[in-house]
Amino acid sequence: MGFFSRSRSSDTNNNSVDQNTVSSDASPSSVRTLSRKEKKKAAKEQQLSRIPSDEGSLLDGELQQPEERFLPLTLERPFWSSDSDQDYGYLSFEKHVVLGLEQVNRLVDIACEELCSRGGLDTPFIFTTLALDINASAVKRLVKCFLGTCVVLVGREKDVAEKKWREEAKFANMHELGMCLRWGLARITRLINGVETRGMLSWEHYIQWAEQEQALGYPPEHFRAFLPNLQTPLRLILLTVLSLLARLTAHSSTSGHTPPTLSSLFGPLIFGLGPSGLPFNHTYTLYLRSVNAMEHILLAFIRWQNTPDATGSYSNILTGGTASALGVPPRLKEWIKGYPAMLDTISNYRLSAVSSPEQRHRPRKGARTVRVTSVRRNVKVYQKDLVRTSASWGDQHTSGTATPSSNPNDGFAASYEWLRISPQSYGYDTFRLPPKYSDAYRKRLNLSSASPQTSHKHSFGGSSGGLSGKIGTGERDYKSLTDEKWGTFECAGFGGDETTAKKLQFDLTESARAARSIKRETLDWSSFTSSGFSRSDQPLNTALQLSVPPQLNLSTSLTPLSSPSSPKTSPPLTPSESKKLRKKAKNGAPTFSWDTEPVLGPEQIIEEAFLDVYCDLLQGSGWNEGLHSLASDNRPCNWALVEFKALPFENAGRPQSEDYTPDSDPRTSTSLLLFEEYVPGEYREQLAALRE
Repeated sequence: MGFFSRSRSSDTNNNSVDQNTVSSDASPSSVRTLSRKEKKKAAKEQQLSRIPSDEGSLLDGELQQPEERFLPLTLERPFWSSDSDQDYGYLSFEKHVVLGLEQVNRLVDIACEELCSRGGLDTPFIFTTLALDINASAVKRLVKCFLGTCVVLVGREKDVAEKKWREEAKFANMHELGMCLRWGLARITRLINGVETRGMLSWEHYIQWAEQEQALGYPPEHFRAFLPNLQTPLRLILLTVLSLLARLTAHSSTSGHTPPTLSSLFGPLIFGLGPSGLPFNHTYTLYLRSVNAMEHILLAFIRWQNTPDATGSYSNILTGGTASALGVPPRLKEWIKGYPAMLDTISNYRLSAVSSPEQRHRPRKGARTVRVTSVRRNVKVYQKDLVRTSASWGDQHTSGTATPSSNPNDGFAASYEWLRISPQSYGYDTFRLPPKYSDAYRKRLNLSSASPQTSHKHSFGGSSGGLSGKIGTGERDYKSLTDEKWGTFECAGFGGDETTAKKLQFDLTESARAARSIKRETLDWSSFTSSGFSRSDQPLNTALQLSVPPQLNLSTSLTPLSSPSSPKTSPPLTPSESKKLRKKAKNGAPTFSWDTEPVLGPEQIIEEAFLDVYCDLLQGSGWNEGLHSLASDNRPCNWALVEFKALPFENAGRPQSEDYTPDSDPRTSTSLLLFEEYVPGEYREQLAALRE
C-alpha cells in the first residue's frame, strides 16, 4: 500500500522532482508515463524523505526514554507448550511466534493493499470477531502461508512461497484478511528494561509528543513530529495502518467503523497493555489509556493530511498522491472539526496517582458499557484455564434447596447472580440447570460448546453438553447446512483419530509377522504338547513375562504402596536423591490455611469493547501468559472474564417450569463475571523459601 504526503516548505517543494513531468530538453524517447503502482511508490519515498530528521524546534524538552528493543523473528515453539492446550479466538494460531518489524511490514503492506483494492473499505465490521463470515480455518491457512515466507529460503523455493502467500491474500475473504492483519500486529514484542511488553509504540514517546502539541497550541501538521524518532520499518507500519483506518472512517456509512471503534481494536495493538500477568484493574486502566491515545493520533493524522502545502494544494492518502484542492473527504472533516475538543484531556495523559479509581476507570463518552461482577477466592495453585473451569466455582450448592441470598457472606453459589446463571429447575429436589456461555462469548472465543466444565451433574447436562470439560462438540452457529458440513470436515478431516492415520503407515515388521504365522501354521498339536513354547523371539518373551511386585522401602522410593499412581517398578535412587527426598518429606510443603470459598466482590461498569480485547489478545493471543509462560506462583493474580447466559433480573431465584427443555432456554439475558484467583502473598513467600 502506498503512502502519500505533501511538501511542508517552499524550499523542499522546489528541490523535489515531479515524477509526472520531464524537462523541455528531454528527448521524446525518454518520456514515459508512470504506472499507478510506481506513482504510489514514488509518493511513499517522497513522504519519507520530507520528514525532518531534527525536530528541535517542535520538541523543546525530551523525556528520558527507557531502554527498549524489538525482538527478532522467532518461529520455534517453546518446550513448555503443548498441542493439547485449548486455543481461544481467531488470533490464537501460532501464538508463540514473534515477528520482527521487517516481517510485519511485509504483512501489513499486502493485507492493507488487498483490503483497499478489493472492497474491504465497504465491508461491515471486518475486524470484529462477531461477524458471521469469518472462518477460523481460513485465517489459519492465511497465517500459515505468510509464515512460509518467513523461513530462510533461497532461489526458487523463496519465489514459490512468496507467490503462494500473495495468491492466498488475493483470494481471501475480507474478514480473514482483517484478522490476519491484527494477528501480525499482535506478534510484535518489545523488551523494555528487560521486561516483555507487547505493542509497537512507546508510551513515553506519545506523552512527549502530546504534551508538546498542547504547549504549541495544537498546530495542524504537528503529527509529523511523531515520526522522526521511529525506526524506518516501524514508521512505515504506522503510516500504512493509519492510512487504512482513515479510509475506513471515510467509508463509515458502509464499513461501520469510526475513530472510537477503531481505537478500541488497534489501540492495544499499537501501545500494548503493559507487562504480562497484570491484575484486571491495571490491565483495564492501560486499555483505556491506549484507546484514548490511538484515537488522538488517528485524528491528528487526519488533520495532517488535511493541511495544504505552500502552494495551497493537498496531496493526501485519498487522492492517490496527486494534487487536490479539496483536502480530505467531508466525512473526515466532520471528525476533526473542533479539534481537540473531542479528546479525553481529563486523564492528563499521565494518569496521575492522585486521580481516583473512578476517573481512571471511567468509560469514554458514547462507548457501549456492560456491568461486570467480581468473584474472588484464595487458591493454592492457579488454574491453567480459568475460562474452562470457572463454572465449577458455583458447584458448592448444586441442589435445588439452595435459597438466593443478597448477603455476600453467604457465598457465591447462593447469590442471586449465580442463581440467574444456574437457576433451579422444576421442583426443589432436583438439580439446577447447567451454566452456559452466552452466544456472543462463544463467538468471540470460537467455542463449539456452550457448556463450561463443572464438577457436578445437572438436570439437563447430558454427554453432549460439554460438562466433561472437552470443548470440541456441541452447539455452533452456521449460516447454512453446507457451512455446517464443511465446518465438521475442517475440524475432523478424514477420520481425525490416530487409528485412521496409522492405516497409511508402512509397517516394517510385516515380513517378521508373516514368518511367525507361517511357523505357527506348520506346528501340529502333538509337537506343541511335547515342546511347548519353544520359540525364542523377544516379543513372545515379553508377553509371557510375569511382573514381580516391587519391593519398595524408604531407601528406594518414598511413594507409598497404596498409591494408585505408583509404578510397578521403580529404579533405585542415588544416595543424594534419597537424602533430598527424606529432607523434603520431613519439612513438607507449607500448610495452606486460607479460606477457599468464592465470595462476591464489587460491581463496576466497563466498556464492552474491552471484552473483545480480552478474548482476542489477552486470552487468545496469550498476552496474559507471555512468551515464556509466567511462573504461576509469581503472578499476583489470575483472572478471566466469562459471560454466561442468565435469567432476567426479575426472574432470578424462581424455579423454572417443568416444560423446560434445552431448546427453549429461559435464560434470555447475559451476566458478565470477573473470576479472580489469589495465591496469598505469605504462602508464596513460604514456597519461595522452601525452594531456596
